[in-house]
Amino acid sequence: AVVSTQSTGELYKKRADHIIREHDPSTPLFLELSLQTVHSPYWAPVELYSPSCMNMTNNTCLMQAMTNAGMHVMNGTIQSLKDRGMWEDTLMVYISDNGGTPEGYNSNLPLQGFKSRLWEGGVRTPAFLYSENPDILRRRGRTSCYVHITDWYSTLVNISGGWRDLDPNQLDLESIDQTSFLLTSEVDNCPRDYVMLQIDPALKVAGYIKGDLKVIFGNPTYAWIDDYDSMDSACNYTYFYPFDENCVNWERAVLFNITADPSEQTDLSSLLPEVVHDMKHILLGYTFQLEPMQCLFPKVGGSYPSDEVPFYLPFDFSDGFVTTKYNETFEGPVYVPYSAT
Repeated sequence: AVVSTQSTGELYKKRADHIIREHDPSTPLFLELSLQTVHSPYWAPVELYSPSCMNMTNNTCLMQAMTNAGMHVMNGTIQSLKDRGMWEDTLMVYISDNGGTPEGYNSNLPLQGFKSRLWEGGVRTPAFLYSENPDILRRRGRTSCYVHITDWYSTLVNISGGWRDLDPNQLDLESIDQTSFLLTSEVDNCPRDYVMLQIDPALKVAGYIKGDLKVIFGNPTYAWIDDYDSMDSACNYTYFYPFDENCVNWERAVLFNITADPSEQTDLSSLLPEVVHDMKHILLGYTFQLEPMQCLFPKVGGSYPSDEVPFYLPFDFSDGFVTTKYNETFEGPVYVPYSAT
């Protein structure tokens, strides 16, 4: 077989173009592109390096090229929508999943921390909405209001008219519909004033935001999978960790005003013990609703990541697939066209 190396961004771009070309413009379309262009493994096609920054061993040049790769995908997808006459009726939502990692390619300054931590550098990320149609997006400017990842569900369903046959008030959803606030200029009050960040019974940490204040219980340097191997007792992947009153180290707490102190330098827990107490009981209320947790989901045969391919990879393409072997120099996934198999 003739094997060619392509970035996942290029594969996603081709697939998105195929979906758009085959779609009937008179009917709604929801298209999600979860790009890996600015993510490990750190690599970008040479043609996407800036002429003024061609040093492939320089972290700044590499990250700039990876960012260009993401722009390349988005520009191509936007052009496909324009070609089909769909762009003027499109609402684009561009969001991130977490803060950058600490390998030296990224910076979350002035925020403290990074991906997999409960510091603001791990959980506070930028986002924007865009539409060329003022009837779709009337609000302009910026906001510091909270939008939790779960809110996009109710918001996008409402925008698309999906509640026609359902009453969202009858559904038990941890999702706030932010349509009126995000799209119109008539609503000024933030729809969400709290964020439940995490409860991890394996690491015994928890985090919660209410208004301007944010509490972290347990060791704030611990959070999620990345730390399991460094714990005194590694997470047991076959064990189910219960959520109960003992699942978090409640004795250790830090409290910050993340509006006045986004870098989380001044611990207010000793000054506001009643706030720490109230937030603890809010989090305890969540523990009674949750099923026991596994550290990692069990592997499913034929899915990624696997022992052979330790990355999350796309699985559905119009003209090819990713093999179960990968390039160990991290120059991109190995891609085999169907015609070569």
